[in-house]
Amino acid sequence: MINLDLFGEIVITQVRDKAILHWEKVLSGMMKDEGSKKLFNELKNIIPEDHQDRFVDISSQIVDTTLHYLLLAIEEEREINVSIKNEDGELIEVKELSDGLPGELYSEEGWIIKYSEKRESVK
Repeated sequence: MINLDLFGEIVITQVRDKAILHWEKVLSGMMKDEGSKKLFNELKNIIPEDHQDRFVDISSQIVDTTLHYLLLAIEEEREINVSIKNEDGELIEVKELSDGLPGELYSEEGWIIKYSEKRESVK
């Protein structure tokens, strides 16, 4: 696996999909912590039931936007260096492996399509 794809798979499966699943559970009332229960009950009381599913869609879009800007910061900020090991065990900066890290999320060959089990916000 190409190092950049390994990084992308980790970002998608360990960050994106888990964050979306977390918010799906919060917004469907499945979470048991007090903060999640309170938020669910507040939303349930002010949002018509036929619109509540839209919040799950919005949460996945928020996660994607956050990842987009995180990848942009990794790419643009000189002070941030995220590295991955190559086959020889050498550390390679992720931003050196792509001509546009945020763009790696999208497209028909992007990380979301390749690795995500939660693809709904891809437009």
